[in-house]
Amino acid sequence: MISRLMLRSICALILLGSAHAVMPQHRQLVEEVKVVGYRRLTKDEILKHIATRVGDVFVQERVNRDFFELLALGLFDKKTSRVLSENGARGGLVLTFELVELPLIQQVEFAGLPANLPLAELRETLIKAKVAKDEVFDPARCMRARRLVAEYLESHGLRNAQVDVVYERFETDKVIVKFEISARY
Repeated sequence: MISRLMLRSICALILLGSAHAVMPQHRQLVEEVKVVGYRRLTKDEILKHIATRVGDVFVQERVNRDFFELLALGLFDKKTSRVLSENGARGGLVLTFELVELPLIQQVEFAGLPANLPLAELRETLIKAKVAKDEVFDPARCMRARRLVAEYLESHGLRNAQVDVVYERFETDKVIVKFEISARY
């Protein structure tokens, strides 16, 4: 018969063994943090938003937070930017933040706008909505601006005007935003 003491010892060894198997055997360190694909910000400005540093133990959740903080700046394309990790030469991990900058608005144009409407007032409205020259192009922001243009036209007596927004790539990093206005009677 097995004594109680021996049974407890066997259970303790099994528990210790299984706990040891769950704990990671080797925690990888961050060997290098790279940032690629930026032009308007400096590397140091970008690194201010990345908490993970060389020499830190790699923690996926922290890297994810770093990446989402960069995306929250509103300067980078959320669909094509990414963060990669690969084995480094010294056994650690190399993190590469591949950032794709959103283009800047080069120009805002209006087609079909009646000549008697004060354009300066409409431009001021769009500047407040951050749809203006040298602002970061954001299609969602442009759609909100489309509503603002329609409201502006309605407040000036054009209740049935239809407003469409057209985007035209001017260069790889620039966009022309055009509000096409057509009156429906």
